[in-house]
Amino acid sequence: MMSRLVWCVILALVAGPAAAQLPTAPDKVAEYLQTVSVTLKSSTAQGSGTLIVVPIDGKPVTFCWTAAHVVNSLRQVKEIVAPDGSTKKVVTFADAQVVQELIEDGRRVGEVKMDARIVVFSEKEDLCLLRVRKKGFAVASAVFYEGAEIPKVGSGIFHCGSPGGQEVGAASVTSGIVSQVGRTFSEYTGEFDQVDCAAMPGSSGGAVHLKDGRYIGMITLGIRGGDSFHYMVPIRRVRAWADKMKVDWALGAGKPPTTAELDALPVEDTGTLLRTDPKTPPAGLKYMIRPLLDRLPADLLDAMPKPVG
Repeated sequence: MMSRLVWCVILALVAGPAAAQLPTAPDKVAEYLQTVSVTLKSSTAQGSGTLIVVPIDGKPVTFCWTAAHVVNSLRQVKEIVAPDGSTKKVVTFADAQVVQELIEDGRRVGEVKMDARIVVFSEKEDLCLLRVRKKGFAVASAVFYEGAEIPKVGSGIFHCGSPGGQEVGAASVTSGIVSQVGRTFSEYTGEFDQVDCAAMPGSSGGAVHLKDGRYIGMITLGIRGGDSFHYMVPIRRVRAWADKMKVDWALGAGKPPTTAELDALPVEDTGTLLRTDPKTPPAGLKYMIRPLLDRLPADLLDAMPKPVG
């Protein structure tokens, strides 16, 4: 007969990301959010991300959710010649860098940097899933909201991200409420939910959590000139896209893939772009709703206190 310990190990591997645990003590939630929050660095930008650990071929592999516009500069289009002499364009992505803040006894003690490859990417949805190349990189894992009911207006929330980038605000926790749900803008695809937690350039891709720690969305948009009036891609939209791209396992649902299945996933969702030119702010919105353009800290500091973006 197998021992209780062996059965626990087997169940943990089968359960995968759903086995992730929230802290039971309310005063430990913020600390937990810091352990699953990272900074994402691309060639020209910094943003935020959230970690989830998934067993791949029986080994823990760390993945990271972020906003596509944070890593968009890593996208490369190459033209190749086929055997028949025809040419076609192939999209590839350079690696991003994941930076995890190390905190002990309430203070920063350092940071760890790892390369991460882009698994799936959608400029249309402004969503991206990355895989940290080092196996066993993280231990703590995000827990995603699974309720059918949309969190109500007035629900208390936390946001954890890197406002200003790694050097300025890594693993910063702010709080607020859900201000409105189901916002739509002609310049953007899908619904957004509005929140009032403090955020700024560098917060894009960072998670919004309920007060018990469950992930309910990702901040991607803000109002120019404000630091507490933002919009998140809600978890219902993240789940719909993850299901479409066959990465629902990265939200704690479904059977984790094998390495071969993971490598076979199409990297880019080639749907319609958020806007015709993502680098140009939309002109039709009175209050200038736009991505929190995640400039490098030096650029951000030089620009303060000018409007966000």
